Amino acid sequence: MKDPAKVMVAGAGIGGLTAAVALRRAGFEVAVFERAAELGEVGAGLLLAANAQKALGQIGLAEAVARLGTPASAGAIRSWRGEVLASIPAAELEKKVGAPSVAVHRADLQALLVREAGEGTLRLGAEVKGFEQDKSGVRVFLAGGSEERADLLVGADGLRSNIRAGLFGLKKPRYAGYAAWRAVVEPGEELLPWGTGFESWGRGARFGCGITTV
Repeated sequence: MKDPAKVMVAGAGIGGLTAAVALRRAGFEVAVFERAAELGEVGAGLLLAANAQKALGQIGLAEAVARLGTPASAGAIRSWRGEVLASIPAAELEKKVGAPSVAVHRADLQALLVREAGEGTLRLGAEVKGFEQDKSGVRVFLAGGSEERADLLVGADGLRSNIRAGLFGLKKPRYAGYAAWRAVVEPGEELLPWGTGFESWGRGARFGCGITTV
């Protein structure tokens, strides 16, 4: 019996871990290499739209993810005066796509994906610095000088990706003029119906919030 193909994933963010779960369930041997020494509670709330939940359902995780958070029932884009500019009918999207939109905390979703990827899959404190492709697969170079071999390398190592730089050259991110502040707070009173949210657009600024459990 032929051994399963070995896949290395650079980066243990949401994308990298989701890829790892999908590949493992498809029969591949998978290892995830993450530069951080530990996975902390990074980020805040995430809205997984219906198409994201449908994709997670294809690898058997939709129900587990839904239990982590709150189904999103409706959303809106408003002017800075509060006028509704556009409505986001979550129920219609669910019917059309075949899956609900769900609000979750990023850290909870990441922890679920780590568990589903399987024990021993994740290696922390292991940064992929570069790679070389040859006829038999990929040589992967780690920080510290060690090497690994794989049949396939998935680059999911974020904004300053070493994998992308190796493929397309080093291109620094360009500042787009935006800064974002994100937080999770306990509401003092019910300002909006549960499971709803909005984003208000003003001159040079935006503000958004949602009422969910994360």
